[in-house]
Parts: sequence; structure tokens; C-alpha cells
Amino acid sequence: MVRKAIISALIITTAIWWLGCGGQREGAEKTLVVGIVQTLPTLDPAMHRDRTVESVLRNIFDCLTTRDAQMNVVPQLAESWELVDDLTWKFKLRKGVKFHNGDELTAEDVVFTIERIIKPNMIAGRSSPRKGLIGPVVGAEAVDKYTVLIKTSRPWPILPVMLTFIEIVPKRYIQEKGDEYFAEHPVGTGPFKFVEWIKGERLVLERFEDYYGGSPARPPVGPAKIDRLIFKPIPEPASRIAALKAGECHIIQNLPPHLVEEVEADPRTKVLSCEGTRSFFLGMNWTKPPFENPKVREAVCRAVNVDLIIETIMKGMAIKLAGPLVPAAFGYNDQLKPIEYDPELARKLLKEAGYPEGFEVELDTDKDMKEIAEAIAADLSKVGIKAKVRVWEWGVLKPQLEKHERDLFLFSWGNASLDPVGILIPVFKTGGRGNYTGYSNPKVDQLLEKAETGMDPEKRKAYFREVQRILHEDKPVVFLFAPKEIWGVRASVRGWSPTPDGRMDMHDVYLASD
Repeated sequence: MVRKAIISALIITTAIWWLGCGGQREGAEKTLVVGIVQTLPTLDPAMHRDRTVESVLRNIFDCLTTRDAQMNVVPQLAESWELVDDLTWKFKLRKGVKFHNGDELTAEDVVFTIERIIKPNMIAGRSSPRKGLIGPVVGAEAVDKYTVLIKTSRPWPILPVMLTFIEIVPKRYIQEKGDEYFAEHPVGTGPFKFVEWIKGERLVLERFEDYYGGSPARPPVGPAKIDRLIFKPIPEPASRIAALKAGECHIIQNLPPHLVEEVEADPRTKVLSCEGTRSFFLGMNWTKPPFENPKVREAVCRAVNVDLIIETIMKGMAIKLAGPLVPAAFGYNDQLKPIEYDPELARKLLKEAGYPEGFEVELDTDKDMKEIAEAIAADLSKVGIKAKVRVWEWGVLKPQLEKHERDLFLFSWGNASLDPVGILIPVFKTGGRGNYTGYSNPKVDQLLEKAETGMDPEKRKAYFREVQRILHEDKPVVFLFAPKEIWGVRASVRGWSPTPDGRMDMHDVYLASD
């Protein structure tokens, strides 16, 4: 009997040890640490226009809509929505959703959230920098406890898309505590609730046990799988990698392409990547010689070896562009092919354009794209274009580009919404805020105006595809590449993968044995 008791005790002890230390079960390790690229300036979702802040806060707050694994827009806090008329949308809310302080989500919270963003001086005497995300929205109205009407100044087909960026906040809590307190002690409806924020050091969250479960379109539905979630700002890439390899972080953001091999070489760590949403361009000043000449623009396009740049500088961590949009974008024209590298044809085109010996030009860039600019300058020199690279701080270069004072320049444009209006209108419509080339084509303007307000999805796709075809033909820029989203993770991370919009949704993640 004594021998049997001893054996039983050993079996039980071994089982407990296995579960606690060596077993591969969900949630075996209770805390997940994420290394992010910057210090968070605020925890108020209405008081920033920053991608990292957005990504972090998505774990505290939910929105009316979200995206599924295929990047389709799906219901989240909203159960459904419909277009009442061209200027009015109706959203039905899920019942029984709780904020972290126990208050139930109602239509009044949604109205308050929208008014906080669109009305001036609503947040501690300041206006929300996120107003531009929902610019056409002019108001919201609570029809009943779980029904909201959102009104726009003009037909705006992408409202459900843009609501994926508008986190819903608690009206009563903010009115009682104040905006400044809320910015440091947030309360949301998301899978994790606030515990502690030491600025510049860490943000600590813990699982919200009363979480309603999240979007049914993004299973599994239910509480988060880990107990505690910590975000640590680590600005230097080398320091983030060191923290990952040491086991101090489980996931790190923004892994530079040239450091991918280092992470892949360690058996305790791995690299995860996906298609990104930021397009890189070489812009040419459309308004004056030499780039007002279409043959010169095509010559530049033919002279730049984009494949080699992707291979050598981006280490393969980018996709070559055939036009302004990434393949995941709505209305992407998959019939277009990237312009082929052909320096011999480039020299021929320059001769036909009246530049048989080429010409001299300054190639302007910010410091982050210096290596790319130097590679392009080397390519251009092979066809007779002597490009002198000038490196600027973006804040100094940007005003010059806006006034069309630079001739040849590198720039990029992000489009996390994946709806083409987010990039085509600012960058290629006449007078667009990011139209640094001075490009102007009345046909493009007309198509974009139709696409911006048209409510028929198939017609919008057709408009966007035609715009891409025209831009491919006009060549106001060299379409370069879209970098991938690159993350470093511990080998123990399960249930998580990056998304094109760069969000860090940690609802499903858990840790197995390292």
C-alpha cells in the first residue's frame, strides 16, 4: 500500500510539473510582452493619428466594425448596419456588451464617441486629430438604446470601412472622470483592460473576464487566452531584437529587412511577415522640363531596377508594384504588369525626347530612404541621368514637395483602409494634399469623384481599375514597391499572425513552452 501511495504521489507530482513547466497547453505562460517602436503619447483613442498607438489601443477598445482574416469589413460592436438613404446609415448594436467599469454599451456611447471626434474643442478644450478619418460625418443620433443613425454631408460609401478606426468610448465614465484622466486610465469594451501605464517604460493590461467575445466573424469568440499583456517601448531595432532573443519580449514590431536573417538564425525566434499597405514611389515633377515629357518619364521608369532594390536593400521583404495600389486593396487592377527594367530602351527614349546625353537632376529624399535613393541614382547614371542625392528631414522636404519645388524625389503613402480613395485622391487627384508631382488629368479627377461618392461597389471597382490603367500609362511616378509588415516572435507564440494594416490584436494569442 505504501509503495502504491508513493507511486501515485510521484505520478501526480510529475503531471503537475509537466503542466506547469514543460507541457504545450494554451496559456501555459500567462504574460505576453510586446516590444513596440515608440513611447505612447496618450491612451485616448480620439487624441492621436499614430499607427502604433492605434495598434496598441485595439486591445483595450473595440469598434463598430472590424476586419476578418481576409481583411473584409465585418461587424464587431455593431450587430448589423444598413444604408437608410444616401446620407444616413443605421447601426444596430450588440446587446449586453460591457465596458471594463461594468457599464453597458448603448447608443449614447456611440453618439458621444462620434461627437467627441467631429466637434471642435470637445476633448479638454482641444479638437480630435482623428476628425479627418470620418470627415464627411456630420452627426449621430440615438434612435433607441441599441440603434444609432450616423449622418454624412455627402454620399460616403466607405463609412463602415473607416469605422474600423473609431474605437467606442464610455460616455458616463469620461464625463465623470474627465478627458485628461481618461487619457491615462482608459476604459473600453475590448478583450484587455487597463492596469498600469508608466510612460516610456510599459503599459500593462489584463484579460477582461466579462468580454462579450468579439466579432463572430473572427473566431474563436470569448475571453482572451492570456492573463496579462505588456507593451514595452524599445525604439532601437537592435535593442528590440536583443530583448526578443533574451526572452524579455515575445513579439517585436517593425523588424528591419537587413536584420531578418539574425532573427531567423536563432532557433528560439522566428520571423512572421505579410503584405503591407504602404506604397513607395519615385516622383517626377509633372509641371516642368524634363519630366513634363512622357518619354523622359518612361525612360526613368525603365532605368530603375526595382527587382534589384527589393533583393538587395529590402532583402526580398517587399512586393513590386504595377501601379499605386497593393494587391489587397479594393478594386485592385490585376491586369496591369510592373514596368520592365530596360536601360537600353531608356537611353533610346531619352534620345527621342531630346536628351541624347542625358541630364543632371537632384534626387531628394528623407534620411530613411537614403540607401534606396543611392541605388536609384546609380541606375539612372547608367542611362546618362546624373542624379545627385540630397538627404533632408521630412519636415523640411515635405513643404517643398507640396509647392512642387523639387524635380525628382522619393516618397511613400500608406493606405491602411485598403480603399483606394485613401491614396488615389490625395496623391493623384489635381490639387491633392499628397500630389507632390503636380499631376493633373481631368479624366482621373472625374473617375475619382464618381468613386468617392458612388454607392455601387461594382461601379466603384470599375472606376478605380480605370484610374490605375491611366496612371500606368501616364507614369507621374515610378511605382516601386510595398514593404512587407515584418515581425519577430518567439518560437513559443501561438494563435497570432500579422495583418497588412499592422494591428496588434492579441485576443487569440497564447504561449506554448519555449
